Amino acid sequence: MCRVYRKIGGHAYDSVYPGPIGAVLSPLLEGRERHAELPLASSLCGACSEVCSARIPLADYLLRLRAEAVETGMGSMAWSAGLRSFAEVTRRPRVWSWRARRRAGASSLRPQRVGEEGPGPLGVWTRTREFPALARQSFRRTWQRREPGD
Repeated sequence: MCRVYRKIGGHAYDSVYPGPIGAVLSPLLEGRERHAELPLASSLCGACSEVCSARIPLADYLLRLRAEAVETGMGSMAWSAGLRSFAEVTRRPRVWSWRARRRAGASSLRPQRVGEEGPGPLGVWTRTREFPALARQSFRRTWQRREPGD
């Protein structure tokens, strides 16, 4: 199952249908404008297609809905700008590492419970959802410290 929906489900995004199937069905049934962000919330790892008992190619549909959102300009400008920024950071390993080391400072900005608003755009999200705790140690650091043979 998709790592994104395993943690937060579809209801967090105002969809009756949870998970990747909801990210496909909700935009089609209730309007693409209303649920334009749902297909963007998936990691597109393909796990949803692999575990679907009805053999629905969910990842393919999510990709198609994403492409349509881009073509029609439905995606929000803030979301697009955020993804472009993320892409730029991930293309530069040194910048990525520097940002990852600085993430601990961001945890102090994190709301502690639902209803407690976070800063800026985070406040809209945290009114109805709990912000997940940040890992104490980065994946890279964990990988470096693992025992040989693990």
